[in-house]
Amino acid sequence: MQSRVYEPYYTNSWALVIGIDKYINASPLSYAVSDAKSIS
Repeated sequence: MQSRVYEPYYTNSWALVIGIDKYINASPLSYAVSDAKSIS
């Protein structure tokens, strides 16, 4: 059995990370902003 080596498909990737805790028509969230900051 041969071992496989991970080879990424992309050499340069970007992500847009957005966290919103306060919404106009919904209950406020507690961790969306802090989660987004920790991911970034």
